[in-house]
Amino acid sequence: MKSIEGYKEVDQLRNVSNSFKHSGSDKNDSIRNIEEFRSKNYLTYKDLENFYDRVQDSPDILIKSLIQAILNDLFEFDDRKIDDFSESIANRMNKEAAFKFIESLKKHYESLNRVDSC
Repeated sequence: MKSIEGYKEVDQLRNVSNSFKHSGSDKNDSIRNIEEFRSKNYLTYKDLENFYDRVQDSPDILIKSLIQAILNDLFEFDDRKIDDFSESIANRMNKEAAFKFIESLKKHYESLNRVDSC
């Protein structure tokens, strides 16, 4: 999840929100590493405004990145993913069921080819 674009900023936003909910206006450890607050003993309106200006688009960016990651996981298959999927199926199916599955997949794609060629 941390590799999803926008995650870091949304997590920082969560930490700032929790800091105010639980600590009031005091700066606590959870936000000490946020760049706008690093060298500050107390937070000013301007510090918070600068932080917000930097992170305000991050929730939308995170959601869009997460959607793309889910779509990639569901619909994109490289050799490694195909091998992993095959191994997973092979570990759960006996040989007879696996061959039935292969034939069912072939029939499905043959019928798709007929539709595509029309």
